[in-house]
Amino acid sequence: MRGTIPRIPHLPGSVVGDDDLVLTPDEAAPFFSRRVVVSEKTDGVSLTVRLSADGEVRAGLKADWLPALGGRVLRAADLWVRQRERELMPLVKDGSHVYGEWLWHRLEVAYQTLPSAALLYSMRDPRGRLVARAESLRRLREAGLPVVEPIFSGVIGRRPLESLCGASAWGEANSEGIIIELADRGGVRWAKWVRAGYRQPTPKSMSGNKNVVLLQP
Repeated sequence: MRGTIPRIPHLPGSVVGDDDLVLTPDEAAPFFSRRVVVSEKTDGVSLTVRLSADGEVRAGLKADWLPALGGRVLRAADLWVRQRERELMPLVKDGSHVYGEWLWHRLEVAYQTLPSAALLYSMRDPRGRLVARAESLRRLREAGLPVVEPIFSGVIGRRPLESLCGASAWGEANSEGIIIELADRGGVRWAKWVRAGYRQPTPKSMSGNKNVVLLQP
């Protein structure tokens, strides 16, 4: 099962890969002039939670990450999801998707204080529309699921994006970057900014090392 998280375009000045989408200055302007929600961009494998064809709650990864570490990443993420079927089923039984990142297997940024092997941050409704971050997080929190909390809400204006990209909330290293959500009459839109010096990982570059997940009480 493939993940279906939409591709997120980069803002100008972000570190980009060969096939990444980049907004023009005009396209990027609303993300600075209107009210937005900013969250840390976690350095993990994109995770989609949804119903499988047989009605089970399952984990989906993007196609190129399915064979990562001989399939161990997918198996671990899917086990995490199935262990939380009771919490996740009410969120996806109508065809909605839950989006998050699988963080137990380390990529570039080292995390020492993760509350969970995966963190969730948004949803998509049955019609394929992104649900506003505030509403997504409310529903995820109420289900008792671990989430990525916003770090800023308001108008960015002339504030340098670097100022929003400090040390990660779950470790000593600088975060990978930020995700900015803009909600307007056209719906919810996302853009991202990745800091200088970050190296884009690939499935083949994974070492198998793990980040630290704190034991839950």
